[in-house]
Amino acid sequence: MTDLNVAFIKSVMDMFASSPLAELKVRTGELEISMVRRAVGGPPEAHSSQRHREVEQPDTGRIVTAPFPGIVYLSPSPGAPAFAPKGHRFSIGDTLLLCESMKTMTPVPAPGAGEVETVLVEDGAYVEAGAQLLRYRATGP
Repeated sequence: MTDLNVAFIKSVMDMFASSPLAELKVRTGELEISMVRRAVGGPPEAHSSQRHREVEQPDTGRIVTAPFPGIVYLSPSPGAPAFAPKGHRFSIGDTLLLCESMKTMTPVPAPGAGEVETVLVEDGAYVEAGAQLLRYRATGP
């Protein structure tokens, strides 16, 4: 297999990992790639293509989860203040952190108004889709 095929296969795998697709088949020349995402527990709706999810947690506030696999950044640039440190109050739509996949930075917006109780990830950590990123207390309806 040539280096070109290896690079192509890796790029297809990365794209599939960050997409909401359940299955993908690619054919180019004699090369055919077939990928199927297996659900790991939980109901089918737990594997939706939402950009982010808000999950109710009894007695611990609400959780913001990762929209896709990638690297999490807590601030807009190295050395800059964090978007949402513990105690930070925010409004719906405010950027809480960034998630990078395939060299694209995607803001993770606040699903509602609240106050950060705990940041559950380290700056620069790699996370899977659905990983818990931040716990907050809702302050609005």
